Amino acid sequence: MRERFCRPSSSTSSKPSVVSMAVTAPFCSSTALVAMVVPWMKRSTVEAGAPACASSCRTATIKRIADAILGAFVRALPQRMPAASSGTLLVMALGGRDPATGDTFVASELAAGGMGARPRKDGIDAIETDVSNCMNIPVESVEMGFPVRIPRAGLWADSGGAGQFRGGLGLVKVFEATGADIMISHRGERFASAPWGLHGGLPGRSARAFILRRDGRREELPSKQMIELHPGDQLWEYIAGGAGYGDPLERDPAQVLADVLDGKVSHESARETYGVVLVSEGHAVDELGTKEYREAIRRRRGPITWTFDRGVDGRR
Repeated sequence: MRERFCRPSSSTSSKPSVVSMAVTAPFCSSTALVAMVVPWMKRSTVEAGAPACASSCRTATIKRIADAILGAFVRALPQRMPAASSGTLLVMALGGRDPATGDTFVASELAAGGMGARPRKDGIDAIETDVSNCMNIPVESVEMGFPVRIPRAGLWADSGGAGQFRGGLGLVKVFEATGADIMISHRGERFASAPWGLHGGLPGRSARAFILRRDGRREELPSKQMIELHPGDQLWEYIAGGAGYGDPLERDPAQVLADVLDGKVSHESARETYGVVLVSEGHAVDELGTKEYREAIRRRRGPITWTFDRGVDGRR
């Protein structure tokens, strides 16, 4: 009897999709790539055969598949692969009973992090990449339709990995329950690992989240958990930034200054990570001071001999 598989699936389609992005061969169609890749895949927890078909949280899986494949191509296609992006976006479902109408409600929330830096360009801030294309949900639409307030939503300074080309910044977003208890299915990613930097670029900041209770108590959260907010409680979300590409000491000091003035990079990071000395209350670059300070950092650090920088998980 012929074995049945659950086709098509996100995990199946993501593999040839990412390969096509990496290779960009005009003569190789997506159909041909599927024909080449799919027959080599064996039954597993990722490619389960019927009746054990995937039913939920597939995006987290296919985003890690994309990371793994793009990372595997780094040495095969040098100077073409980007540093790692933030990974899967934050996905939440919020539900409860609206006190204004008495009706139950369910709201979905999506929040994207930073894109990894590219061989010749910075990563883009707070945007979905590779195998997903969702965008951040506007604050106004959430606040108008549900008993939720969003007192803060913006870019997370210093979350993009430093490099000759900087990783895109992640997102900070705060959700506050107003007039009702709210149950939340919380599904984040990149809490325990960081997007990897390339060729001297630093990893992006890892994601994190916590609840700030109305009485001032703070509860740190894992990446995935069912949680409950009561009126006045706040959920703080920090979505990971993209990783950097290339030596941060090779970044144009004028670009570092522009990032500082835009609030994307702190004065401390400009000096200690990029080696850029600022004067005139942070509004100008000390060219000579920058040159000397960068040379001092290079002597302390030594040459860059690694390809990947995974932060706490090491370099290789």
